[in-house]
Amino acid sequence: MFCRDRDPEREQWDGFRSGQEGAKEVFGADKAYSISKINSVMPELMRGKKRIYIFL
Repeated sequence: MFCRDRDPEREQWDGFRSGQEGAKEVFGADKAYSISKINSVMPELMRGKKRIYIFL
């Protein structure tokens, strides 16, 4: 799961952000990454895969 980092100042205006630890604890994600790392992490996660399914 990719999610935004915790940021108490932004959360005051935009609402709660789970962060990586919260994504695991609250949503039961096996792995969680900062959305800022998607360009470096996603290619490695996709390596060797023939199909990718995404929930929109």
